[in-house]
Amino acid sequence: MAETETKNLLTAAHTLGLQLRVLHASTEGDFDTVFATLRAGGLVIGNDLFFNSRLDQLAALTVRHTLPAIHQFRQFAASGGLMSYGTSFTDAYRLERAAPKTSTPPVCV
Repeated sequence: MAETETKNLLTAAHTLGLQLRVLHASTEGDFDTVFATLRAGGLVIGNDLFFNSRLDQLAALTVRHTLPAIHQFRQFAASGGLMSYGTSFTDAYRLERAAPKTSTPPVCV
């Protein structure tokens, strides 16, 4: 998870009077250890390439451990996770392909 995202989450938790623990996993074996020792009322799974490629596994672990969890991508919720707060890449791609094409490049100011 990016340092900026972690900082923003810690700031938001502090503002709301909540305690936030940041846990790290860099291998699939770490997941079992983290979930077995996790004592929390909920879980925010950071937007990270390693986590994003294992959303089905993470969703299954949250269900097995009855832990409410949220992730940015819809696939997490579709795989059994509690909820997502982002968009569907499939829908975004479909909408982009359906958008009218222009021959004029965008102007940046």
